[in-house]
Amino acid sequence: MPILRNGTVVGTIGVAGRKIRMTETRMEGIAPVLREAAAELSLLAAGSPLFTTAKR
Repeated sequence: MPILRNGTVVGTIGVAGRKIRMTETRMEGIAPVLREAAAELSLLAAGSPLFTTAKR
């Protein structure tokens, strides 16, 4: 899931696991939580100086 700042991707988050545990049903259960976390991180990134464009 992308982490956005002003519409620009500044990072991503994901979940990894063994194939035996990452069934389609499990991934469908994880997806909404992952989307929510990405949205929250995007809001935090908007106010963070760590995600500003480098000055030249």
